[in-house]
Amino acid sequence: MTKQGMPSAQAPIAVGNGNLSPEWFKFFLFLFTALQALDERITALENAP
Repeated sequence: MTKQGMPSAQAPIAVGNGNLSPEWFKFFLFLFTALQALDERITALENAP
């Protein structure tokens, strides 16, 4: 997994005016997808005989 999609420290975080920067949006989307995949894996392990 590369850190290409991760937001850099210099990325402008414009949350004050309700405007998320694309880097943060991509980061949260990646985080959400990773958590979903992990949840599916855990569920599959729990349902395994």
